[in-house]
Amino acid sequence: KDQVAGGVIRVGDILRIQGLGDPVLSFGDGPASFQIVKATVTSVDHLLKTWVGEATVAHTYAMMSNQGQPWMASFGGCCRDPDVKNRNSGYFNVSTSVQLTQANYSPIIAMLPRQTMMGGVSSRANGFWVPGFDNGIHPGELPAGARYSWEIKSQAPPMRPLNVDANTGMIWGSLDACQTQAPSTACLYAMRVAVKDVASGATSEVDFEIEVLPSAVTDIPLYVNTSANALQALPAVNNVYRRYSYTKGVHFQGVSLGIIGLQNSVLPQGANLSTGVTGVGGRMTSTLSWTVPRDTQWRVVCLQAYNNGTQAYRDSHNRSLPVRSKQVCVDWRGSVDPAPQWLSPVNLSSEVRTVYMGEQMSLDLTAQDKNAMDAVDISASNLPLMGGMLSDQQQVDGSSTVNRTFTFSPPEKLGGLQGEVCFAAVDTLQGVGGGGTAELCLKYRVPKCLYRVKEGQTLLDIASLYGVNWLQLWALNKNISRPEGHGLPGGVKAGDVVHIGQLVLVKQHDSLERMAARFGTTLRQIIALNHDITPTRPLTEGQLVCLVPSTCMDKSPAHAGSVGLTYA
Repeated sequence: KDQVAGGVIRVGDILRIQGLGDPVLSFGDGPASFQIVKATVTSVDHLLKTWVGEATVAHTYAMMSNQGQPWMASFGGCCRDPDVKNRNSGYFNVSTSVQLTQANYSPIIAMLPRQTMMGGVSSRANGFWVPGFDNGIHPGELPAGARYSWEIKSQAPPMRPLNVDANTGMIWGSLDACQTQAPSTACLYAMRVAVKDVASGATSEVDFEIEVLPSAVTDIPLYVNTSANALQALPAVNNVYRRYSYTKGVHFQGVSLGIIGLQNSVLPQGANLSTGVTGVGGRMTSTLSWTVPRDTQWRVVCLQAYNNGTQAYRDSHNRSLPVRSKQVCVDWRGSVDPAPQWLSPVNLSSEVRTVYMGEQMSLDLTAQDKNAMDAVDISASNLPLMGGMLSDQQQVDGSSTVNRTFTFSPPEKLGGLQGEVCFAAVDTLQGVGGGGTAELCLKYRVPKCLYRVKEGQTLLDIASLYGVNWLQLWALNKNISRPEGHGLPGGVKAGDVVHIGQLVLVKQHDSLERMAARFGTTLRQIIALNHDITPTRPLTEGQLVCLVPSTCMDKSPAHAGSVGLTYA
């Protein structure tokens, strides 16, 4: 308190770590290589008289290793809380080691300085986690195996050792229960645990206290994560996407006493934990808000609530002691915001889709984003100018799945059209650009001289569409014996494909004018039946032209054999 104005510590204050022997950070590369640590206060609890801070210290080693061994930095000094049962001399020391040829970071341990256990209970349910994280990838990204291993460096107390799961960091076991009658002191034990990166060998240690509650204490705050928006505690993983903003609920429930305080470990960059508000039934509600930075891969935050004390737990002055909840730790896994994915069509063939004049092709377009916070938009490019349509977008069941339908109904004089229409499912990232775009394209062709009969249409109807005589169409479709009706035996029916002209193979020196004169038709009709032909574009040898020879001209269709006839 002597380092701050008015003796009141506030968030943002810079405090020098003090104690007997002046605790220092030793870098391990020489007796004079050390630094006094000054930490920036990130949270403070005036009721518990504790604060949490973070310090960034830069040091450059002359070589990548210490004669082939990892460099080891340590922080130590005096003194521990005098109430700690196994404080010994009161000195503490924690270290971290890194082989710089293997990695440039070591585990960061996120746990709070005091853990809570019930006395005389040996089950894992009475245990707690020693969570770590670092600047590398999340364990969930690994194909198999553990990322860390855990080891107890000091027993608490030696005669009743606790257990550690070397693969998960869970600490459990039985410690003696405290006295339940005043005057009594808190049952505190010191413990030191090492967390090792199994890939690089980098190691970090944490030194903390364990507070053992008497069995008579029943009003212990409990973490409640039943709401859909609540943070999920270890061993669960909370998946988040970089560049997105999240607001998650933090809920602790008291049994009979109201919760009055909430502690947390150092929060990630850009995160904020609101002041807890205690409502009806003793439940404290807070929110943790975080805009995930672009480079975030893995973060862990630990939380702990406490009440204002109980008659079953008192200090040497017969004062009720605050009762802390079990530490609750939240594992955040940061990922790149994924691009949307197409649910339909699943396998859009690379082949060209054939669409006849008179029919309608329909293509269901459904896209989904795994990020439930995203909005997805489906758009199209190069839609056919005639007959192409994209329906209004629909959201599926309030999720990040959207649907549109592409329809293409080539009108009666679009034969010869070929093209490609492309669709994009865009991740809008709340309006500021997204994680990507999923694209798919469809190639299509409209055959010349072929028409798909619609329900109720007759040859007369189709002839009227093309401005030709129905007798001409009948002559082109030898399989039709009854041209006057629809759906009659020998007549046309819905779904039939009929010829509305002849396909003529262009030979050398052919022109539109010559072909029109030869077949007794007009330039206008040839252009109307062939979308790929214009008056200014010359014909090419081998090209197919759809035309309707005139039966009223002296030159009959049979005479066209000199230029070659090809029937589709």
